[in-house]
Amino acid sequence: MPVLGTLPELRAQLRLRAGFLNDTVLMPDPADPAVLSPGESPLDIALADALRAVNRYWPRYSIGSFSTVANQQAYQPLPAGGREVVEVFWSEEACDAALANVWPASLQAELGELAGEVVEGEGGTRIAVLPGALTAFQRHRSTLERWFGRSAVRTDRDTVYLVPRPTTAGTSVYFVYAEDRFDAVGDVTDDLAEVAEAFWCWAEHKTLGIAASGAGAVKRVRGPDGTSVDIDVEGMRESAAMKKSDFFDLIGLAREWWATD
Repeated sequence: MPVLGTLPELRAQLRLRAGFLNDTVLMPDPADPAVLSPGESPLDIALADALRAVNRYWPRYSIGSFSTVANQQAYQPLPAGGREVVEVFWSEEACDAALANVWPASLQAELGELAGEVVEGEGGTRIAVLPGALTAFQRHRSTLERWFGRSAVRTDRDTVYLVPRPTTAGTSVYFVYAEDRFDAVGDVTDDLAEVAEAFWCWAEHKTLGIAASGAGAVKRVRGPDGTSVDIDVEGMRESAAMKKSDFFDLIGLAREWWATD
């Protein structure tokens, strides 16, 4: 897919979209127009911010895997460029193995409480399970089953925690992770219409916000000949808020991660 434009072209488009056509006073170009210079140009600040917003809400997703280490609970499997772990798939076989290692020991420790009254008669041996103990038994088993299912996995952006610790090494654990859709402003493409439109919405939102709080906040400019120009600062701020709202409306139209490329 084609990129939206070179940096000079993106600045020019942003000026036009935000209503500052050919205005290089309020919206100047940096000393070197071939590079992104957030310290020199409000336009570049807005473009860089739009890039961050798009990468946050429309990242690309990839699948990776790591192998368990015996008795190690925490893993940091993100490859270079990976930003966040999204989902982890802890195999049923591994979960069953972990459950088998834990369940008998905990069950054995509570057999006395669960068995209740043991009665021997002509019909054989009868075990009268206490109702309260039976409830505790079922809760205990349900808790363990939840622990050793997929809910046993805990993630903290870049760290995966397997509960309990794997008892064997070499078991493959697969995970989905997010990475930036675009590396730089000049890489932004129109591969998804909502992504390209969201990029411009956020860039306009930031541009108008900067203008309304900086030099553009002056409501009237008088010329040397006595003429004056009134600037609608409130309207500029409302436009900035509307562009931000448009950005988040587009998020609702975005496809789920498994349908994106």
